[in-house]
Amino acid sequence: MSFNQIEFFIVHDFRCLLIIYISLIFIETPMKQKKDVLIALINNKEDFRIAHRERWYRIPVQSAPRIVIEKRLRYLAFYQTKIFGDDAFKVQWYGEVKNISQVKRKELFPDLVSDPKAEKEYYKIEFGKLRRLPEPIVSRRHRRVLFIITTLSRLESAKELKDVSKRSAFEKKIESSTQI
Repeated sequence: MSFNQIEFFIVHDFRCLLIIYISLIFIETPMKQKKDVLIALINNKEDFRIAHRERWYRIPVQSAPRIVIEKRLRYLAFYQTKIFGDDAFKVQWYGEVKNISQVKRKELFPDLVSDPKAEKEYYKIEFGKLRRLPEPIVSRRHRRVLFIITTLSRLESAKELKDVSKRSAFEKKIESSTQI
């Protein structure tokens, strides 16, 4: 094999690798979206009213997921429990996060300053107008979910709660092939 033939193979192989690498960047972009959506439990009608009208939700500092602590949260969705009757065990509403701040409970509920929990620290998550998903995400097992972290595309395309965290075989293969 001559030097020119070896050079051709090296250049050709490099070009193929470059094309594959660039293709993976474009292919994986939608699949490796940031997990910046939090599905949170909403288990009473007063909190539901606050979410819709006042556009905020609270999470105790001691039990907040990292996505909230690190302020990486872009969207907040709500998983409704059995108190919501026909709308129970579903995710139907989500909103774009505008601000995350740390406050005392008495700042959230000024009428309850004498409450024993008044000094407890919370993350107050403020968001824009809630949007309804085109189709609700249902939990067939009626699970009691506290938090699920997912992507916006999974939130918008899921039919069942298990779908918000499920990855396809193709996504798994792409992710494993691009890890260094």
